[in-house]
Amino acid sequence: MTGLSVRRFNMGAVVMSLIDRFVSEECDAYVRGAIQDVVSSGTGRAALEFNVFEIEIDMDGGKVRISDVLDGTEAGVEEVSIGDFLSALKTVKGAEETGAV
Repeated sequence: MTGLSVRRFNMGAVVMSLIDRFVSEECDAYVRGAIQDVVSSGTGRAALEFNVFEIEIDMDGGKVRISDVLDGTEAGVEEVSIGDFLSALKTVKGAEETGAV
């Protein structure tokens, strides 16, 4: 977990936040590299589509929107600051070795 987790309780079960799910389920070297390309540009907006998640990065607004494409409800969308998003990516195993993000 990233420490940025938002826990939702549903009948006693702990549900991971979207940022934690994205990091644990989909974030690999390729995904980190694609995000790094957007972040290194420093300005503008970009939408990246992966298997389960769509990531919308707004460099000018300083926000990242994470959407679970399989969940069309409000629970399937989370918005975080770019700083929190990049911090979460650094928790991915191998992030330090590749220098990504």
